[in-house]
Amino acid sequence: MKNSSHKGKSERPARRPATRPVSWSGNWSAPAREVNDKTSYFVPSAPLLIPDPAPTTKCERGLELVEGDSSKFQKIIISGRGRRSVEPKLIIQKRDRELMRACYEQQFLLGEQVLRYFFCEVDERNCYRRINRLVRFGYIRWVIDPMLDRKRLIRLTPLGYRVVEENLVIEVPQTRKPDIRTLRHDAHVTSVRFRLAEIWTGSWLPEKAIKQEDFPRVPDGLFIFPSGKKVAVEVECTAKSRARFLRLLEDWRRIDVKLVLYITTAQYVFRVIQKYLSDGPQNVPFALVRWEDLQNGEPPPVWTLNGPVKVFNRKEY
Repeated sequence: MKNSSHKGKSERPARRPATRPVSWSGNWSAPAREVNDKTSYFVPSAPLLIPDPAPTTKCERGLELVEGDSSKFQKIIISGRGRRSVEPKLIIQKRDRELMRACYEQQFLLGEQVLRYFFCEVDERNCYRRINRLVRFGYIRWVIDPMLDRKRLIRLTPLGYRVVEENLVIEVPQTRKPDIRTLRHDAHVTSVRFRLAEIWTGSWLPEKAIKQEDFPRVPDGLFIFPSGKKVAVEVECTAKSRARFLRLLEDWRRIDVKLVLYITTAQYVFRVIQKYLSDGPQNVPFALVRWEDLQNGEPPPVWTLNGPVKVFNRKEY
């Protein structure tokens, strides 16, 4: 028989924890009102730690400055519970250096150019994975430009400039941002450079570097062969006036080049320049080719005043 004087657990009065003064270390002051927690009683013994501010931009996300040196970046992986792990330092490969050097010389690169000419043997996913790693570690950055149908441009950061300067071949003046008036033209020049590098053996001298030299006529680029011979490259996206174009043709009389190669990006521009070259000086080696014919497959013969000539069947001159 159960004892009637025995009380069940549900009838027992709830035990209230004894109140005691709250002690805090540090300069933090406790709030004036008393905090009653019905489930637990927590007494902090250390000052409240304020978490690091979140990155403000996508380029800063996942980066942390180490020892105050902008050249040292580590990727910080933050889990849901706040645990951090540091990824090993990124090893710069030869292809990364070539990419950054081309970006330095041409001021910017398009993502599609990097995919085609630097990662042709790699699938697109791994290509952009490597590019994004270079972005996360602070060597390059993405820029979206509305003048190129919102295509993403790749530009160097100060850390990327430092990598290029380690093995600087030519010094090219840099601009703070690409010129929007010539953005499409400059992008075509870069593609032409990479395509000619696949056909010919030599080095490319960009326009901004040519301007530093005593050159009477500055083309969009010079392709220089190991023998010292030069091919001047002009990329034409729009048709100039006849008088202006003929004046430019006269300037090439005083310049020692193996060939002046005109590359057009539109069919109507090809026909206009073909007419201009026919009316120009006859003792200068001019050649004309369409970009759509040059960029894919076997390079075709170029148009000259003396008929078609196969200038791309040799590696060098």
